[in-house]
This record gives sequence, C-alpha cells and structure tokens, in this order.
Amino acid sequence: MYRFNISAPGAIYLHGDPVLGYAKSAVIAGLNLRTKLSFTSLFPRMVPTEYIELDFSTINLYVKIPLNIVLKTFFDKNVVRKTDMDDIHDAIKDFVDSLETCNGTYKPDNLHHRLSLQAFFFLLVAIAYKETINITATFIVKLSSELAIGESLGSSQAFAVCLAACFWRWSNLQKGTVIYEFTLESEQKILFYGGICDNMVYKCQNAFKILVSIRGSIVETKKWLMQKYTDFPNIKILLVFSNVSLNHVHIPPPVRGDRGSFMKHFLDIINVISKESIQLFDMIRPKELEQNQESNVEESLSIDLQTHYEKLSDLININQGLLTALDMSDANINIVCAIAQKYSLKAKATGRGRGGYVFILLPPNIKDKIVHQLIHEYVLHDFPAILTNLCGKWNGVRVE
Repeated sequence: MYRFNISAPGAIYLHGDPVLGYAKSAVIAGLNLRTKLSFTSLFPRMVPTEYIELDFSTINLYVKIPLNIVLKTFFDKNVVRKTDMDDIHDAIKDFVDSLETCNGTYKPDNLHHRLSLQAFFFLLVAIAYKETINITATFIVKLSSELAIGESLGSSQAFAVCLAACFWRWSNLQKGTVIYEFTLESEQKILFYGGICDNMVYKCQNAFKILVSIRGSIVETKKWLMQKYTDFPNIKILLVFSNVSLNHVHIPPPVRGDRGSFMKHFLDIINVISKESIQLFDMIRPKELEQNQESNVEESLSIDLQTHYEKLSDLININQGLLTALDMSDANINIVCAIAQKYSLKAKATGRGRGGYVFILLPPNIKDKIVHQLIHEYVLHDFPAILTNLCGKWNGVRVE
C-alpha cells in the first residue's frame, strides 16, 4: 500500500507571448498557484471489486472504473503492448470514448473532462509500459487546482506534471526506491512524459511551460534555445480575472498582407522587450557565492529585484501597450490595467490578450494597506483578484 501527495505550480508568459503563433524570444515564470494530487494504492482484495478512481474536483470530474476493464484493455498477456507514443495515444482515445456510461460525473461532451481522462490514462499506460508499474489492485487519484482551467495559467501543464510525477514515483516505489525530492533524472523523466502528454493530448506546441512547472522558476527561450534559472527570488504579483474566459474567446488566424507586415513590426518590438527583460533577469539571478556567503543569497536577490523593479515594470507596461495597439487586448483587460495605473503599478495580460487573467507586478516593499485597497477596488468593479507570487525557492514540482 502506498500513499503520497504531489503538487506542481502553474506558469505564465511574462514577455514574448505566443500571440498568433509568433514568439522569437520569451520569458516564462512559475506561478505559485498549485495543482495538488493525492495518491493511494490499496492492498489486493481489500475491496470486493478492484477499481481505479479518479476525482478531479476542480472540474467536477469523478469516475470509478473497474480495474479488470483497464487490465484487459492494456495489460492482458494477450494484448500487444504498443511502444509508439502515437499508437498509445490513439488507443487511449478509443478507450476513453468507450467510457460514456461509466459510473461518475464524466460528460463526454465536456472537453475538460475528456482531455483530463485522456491525459490520466495516457500517462498511466505510457509510464507503466516504459518504466514498469505492476497494477494489481485498487488505486485512487484525487486532484484539485488553484489554477483556473483553460485560462493560460499553465493548468494543463501542472496537471500533466503532477500525473507524470505520480506514476514515476509509484514505479520507483515498487522497485524499492523512495523519492522525497525529485532529482535531475526524475525531472527529465517527468519532462519527457509530461511534455509528450501536453503535446498529444492538449496540442501544446512547446514544452517550456512544462519545464517551468517542474522547476517553478524562470525560463527564457530564444527560438528553441533555452536558459533556465533554478533559484530566483519571490516576485509578488496580483492576479486579476478579466471576467472574459479564454474558453470562449476566438483566436483569429495570422493576418497576411499589409496588415500582417504592420503587426509583425509591433511583434518585433515585443521580441526586443523580451530580450531586454532577459538581460534584467540575468542581473537579478543568483551569482556564484563563496560557501560561507550562501546564507546571504535570498537577501542579495531581494535587493537586486528591488533595484531593477522599475525597469521590469516599464517593460511589462510597454508590452501590454503594444498588445492593445495591435487590438489584442479586451476592453476588460484595459480597465484592469487602468486601475493598476492609478496606483502607479504596471499590468499585463497573462496569455492571448483577449480575455483571461492580468498580472500586476508589485514592488517588493509595497505596503499591505495598498494591496488591500487595490484588491478592494477590483472587487468593486467585479474583477476577482488574488495575491500570489512568481518563482521562489522550492516552487517547482514536489512531494508534499
């Protein structure tokens, strides 16, 4: 019998948003709103009929599937185990389609339900095949998330990372290896399986948000080159919902002709902003210190962040201004940004611009009174607001 808990953070684009598929340089940061997973496996014959239970309360998904159905479909001795990930994915889609009448709250026409089940069984089967998991008895997986689903906060990546980490740890426990902290090897395994799941199930075209969810820090990308920072100071932000869900926003196709050239000019400027912010993060990131100075790392990082706060804020403000000029910003997002400006704070949409969330970069030394006033004003305008942070020590995927 095994029982453990795992959690992983979300991720947002600070700069170089993948707007219309365009992003030469980008900066992505871990968002400390977490998806949490609880795993329990029972001893054989503890229940009359063995089953697999998945409870994802955030999206009201609960299923209880007889274990023998899963074993006959994927693990029977007469079943040819597929080694190609595309083949596994196709088999999983067929299996999930067959669950329309299963016990629970699963609704096949609910996209979040269907993709969550596909991700769950894809990672279970792929890791069981490749890393060996001996599934002989009932097991229960419960998930909940502080992240809004489908709003460009990295919810699908955190979900995939939690599941990949769960099944990887279960495989290791069965081999007698107890993982309390995920090593580099474990992170690479989680990145491999979580990245494939995110690509195949959720159709995400890059694995950078997966990496950020694993590490919880900052990743900068230049095309397919990448620089990651393993430690970074907490960056306080206010996260405000625009009351326009990205789940209902139509993203237009890339613009061609003269209008496309005009947009490309502005997007090139956003690319320059991304590069400038990368240079600032290089200045803030941990420097190599002598062993007896390690205790001063956090204090040094906080001072560096305070020093460069104004410049970081200016870049965020310019980036959002360009998105507005390109008509890639919803009216509600513009209102959220305008309210922040009243407090001399800078704000930017976290994702595709025409809805979803806005993050407001807060100074490290901001007074609680100001934050409460700002939150109160957003509530008066019917914009829910959450005080949270980006990055920070131990902000990546972890065993709780």
